[in-house]
Amino acid sequence: MIKAIKEIYDYRDTLYFLTQKNLTAKYKRSVLGFFWSLLNPLLLMLVYTLVFSNILIRQVEDFPIFLFIGITAWRAFQSSIMTSSNSIVGNGNLVKKIYFPRMILPISMVLVEIVNYLLTLPIVIAMIIISDTADFSRTFFLCLIILLIEMIFTMGLSLITAALTVFFRDLQHILSILLLVWFYMSGVIYPFEILPEKVKLFLSLNPMVHFILAFRDVMFYENPLNLQILLILFGVSLFVLILGIKVFINLQDKFTHEL
Repeated sequence: MIKAIKEIYDYRDTLYFLTQKNLTAKYKRSVLGFFWSLLNPLLLMLVYTLVFSNILIRQVEDFPIFLFIGITAWRAFQSSIMTSSNSIVGNGNLVKKIYFPRMILPISMVLVEIVNYLLTLPIVIAMIIISDTADFSRTFFLCLIILLIEMIFTMGLSLITAALTVFFRDLQHILSILLLVWFYMSGVIYPFEILPEKVKLFLSLNPMVHFILAFRDVMFYENPLNLQILLILFGVSLFVLILGIKVFINLQDKFTHEL
């Protein structure tokens, strides 16, 4: 596993090139460019605000911003999983013809979505300042620490899904359903605190719940990071990443026979 990590470092220029290429390709021939990636969470924020305006808006002041923070954090995760799951299959010819660490392909997809998320932060800052939701304290930028841990967690899952999709092509369709269910179980569109205790206890097993809560704590409520939760999230994320690397390494030699 250490050898695989070192190899990725040795091919860091390739990783940078692929990330830049995927980011450029995403907005190629698009007049509005990045705005299209921003439009989706903004529209979701609008729809959910309208749908739940009579239910949840009373529970949370500045509900649209509360929603937008959760949706953008979720979108970074969801888009990473969906795009990386097809990264090996979609680049089959490249995988068969040229040697490079195969893990670079799903990792580059995750990095593209991380860049997209970072580009939404000025929008969140503008929304907070305009609405006077908070004093915009230093805790806001602690979101970068949370984002780094979420990236580790996402990369682990992305490596697993990218490798398995080579052998089970239906996994992409299954993932879209699983991620939809996961979305509603992650507290993206509702305050976690309003749930019954038994439900909260069950959903607490979901790491994405804690990522969403952490993002809102530092960006929306101006609370300091909960170090205990953060360390647990880091431990879980690191475990998932190690698992993802091992699964990918064990399966990658068989890729060329399946592509």
